[in-house]
Amino acid sequence: MKDAGGERGLLSLALAATMMRDIILVTGFVNQSFPQPLDKDEEQRCFERWRKDQDRAAHDMLVEHNLRLVAHVANVLSTSSQR
Repeated sequence: MKDAGGERGLLSLALAATMMRDIILVTGFVNQSFPQPLDKDEEQRCFERWRKDQDRAAHDMLVEHNLRLVAHVANVLSTSSQR
């Protein structure tokens, strides 16, 4: 049996990573005000709507509320590539 929490986390990371290129261009690593992360229940509901119904609004909500993660990953990758 798959770990639902781990699967959700990996999917959230994958969703965030797909947006990384655009976010890097938009933010330029400048501190921005990002939406707060979704609580676990709301994230799960959005994930299920996106997975079952390909609900674009649910997809966008997941991406938007994971922008902090995207910015963090982009910053880590940028910093490590400069070494």
